[in-house]
Amino acid sequence: MDLFAGSGALGLECLSRGASSCVFVDHSRESQQVIKRNLKDLQLTGGRVNAVDVFRALKGGHGDYDLIFADPPYCKSSADVDYVEQLLLDDQLGQCLSADGLLVVEDSSANKRGAYDGWELLDQRRYGGCGILFYQRQSSR
Repeated sequence: MDLFAGSGALGLECLSRGASSCVFVDHSRESQQVIKRNLKDLQLTGGRVNAVDVFRALKGGHGDYDLIFADPPYCKSSADVDYVEQLLLDDQLGQCLSADGLLVVEDSSANKRGAYDGWELLDQRRYGGCGILFYQRQSSR
């Protein structure tokens, strides 16, 4: 599952490397069109675009995803929402991930994140202004 999918690059990469399926979730019509065009141009099968807000998709989208990518907007200003924290606090997210699945979240490297209730931070990488967080459900260990 590719949340806040944008161009779909993360999910497309998975499909190109043998994943049987990927659900791309993004509410932007432009992003949805780009993902569909990329799937067609790359001749990849198994991709499905879910044209809805990520948090609405999580409410109705229970499944056993082995891998969930999330690249939410993380620019900070006083008016911005902390989508990373909102995502990690959403009880529905854990119900979408298989027991031994992996959640990979892109965030600003300036943000200091740790474990969240129900989530264990397995690893954290920093590449310039970008941080990559690797989480697993706590109940899976």
